[in-house]
Amino acid sequence: MAVLERDLAALDRLVHSQMSGHNREHELLMQGVEEFKDYLKSKLQEMNEVRSQINSERGHFASNSTVEAKLDAARAEIISVDHALRGRVTAVEVALSNYQGRLWMLGLTLSGLIFVLKIFWK
Repeated sequence: MAVLERDLAALDRLVHSQMSGHNREHELLMQGVEEFKDYLKSKLQEMNEVRSQINSERGHFASNSTVEAKLDAARAEIISVDHALRGRVTAVEVALSNYQGRLWMLGLTLSGLIFVLKIFWK
């Protein structure tokens, strides 16, 4: 009987040891869950702060339709200026070509006159 009581006491200590280890495992698990909850709360808080910042700054930026309208107006103005400048450049090129032709004719005339004078000057 003493052996049974001793085995029973050893079994009781073993069960108690297992239960205390099991309880410690649950405590650590619950502690981990609580720490993870705190971590998630801090991340959610950061996300909410970013969201509120985005919402507060949303009014500072122009909408796509406004930007597109301004870009279309700028494009139209650039095209009209381009057409006007092309006309002016063409007019300048024509005038320059005209002056070059006149200079060639003047040079040719002067060369011919000098040639004729040289022949008759002798």
